[in-house]
Amino acid sequence: PKLKHLSIASLILTILFFTLAPIIWDMNLYESMPKFIGAYFAHSPISKFPLFHWSGYFFAGIFFSHFFMNYKNKEKLAVILIVSTIFLITILLTTNHLHPLYGWQVWWDCHPGHNFFRLSGAVLIFASLFLLEKIIPPKLAKFMSMAGQESLFIYVFHLMIVYGSVLNVGLSYFLPQNQNLISTIGLYLGVTAITLILAHYWHKFKKEKPKASKIVFHVLFWGFLLKFFISKY
Repeated sequence: PKLKHLSIASLILTILFFTLAPIIWDMNLYESMPKFIGAYFAHSPISKFPLFHWSGYFFAGIFFSHFFMNYKNKEKLAVILIVSTIFLITILLTTNHLHPLYGWQVWWDCHPGHNFFRLSGAVLIFASLFLLEKIIPPKLAKFMSMAGQESLFIYVFHLMIVYGSVLNVGLSYFLPQNQNLISTIGLYLGVTAITLILAHYWHKFKKEKPKASKIVFHVLFWGFLLKFFISKY
């Protein structure tokens, strides 16, 4: 029952974070807040990942995982999800110019329609992989399983490459914000390949030398934290 309540609360929070994002962005709350708090409410590009709308994806994951894992016929559910998300994505893409919300014209920024469009894409990929799981070659399946186990490493490392960190500047520092299609595909493939290769070796290192990997993790973690607090921004 507690997990069910958490799931329902997460669904409500997902809707709130997605639908209120344009209003919060337009209010510029960060201007009247201390910087370390205001950064979470600032809109893009001031904040790369503001609470509104990005927190919505976190809570959507909680709701969806509970819903999917408790559904008896998961194969049937996966088919339903594939059909429904393709339909929803098509509707959202073809009507995005017709529905400005709260006066917010830029659909690709934080419009609720765009948020649900991105979420639908993630659900579509998940449902498709679930149905293809039994026919995926074992080596590829094992590699994908590794990527899932190292999702936190992949997430953090790709942010360091793209946006930088307290220890380094990222690609966004050197490259223009807008890229053409060929450059975007090339950058995506390059960053993805580097990140997955390093994730593979980090995963292997943790298995072969668990004590050493813990030491490396703590050194990096506390090093980042120390650098963050002593740096002058």
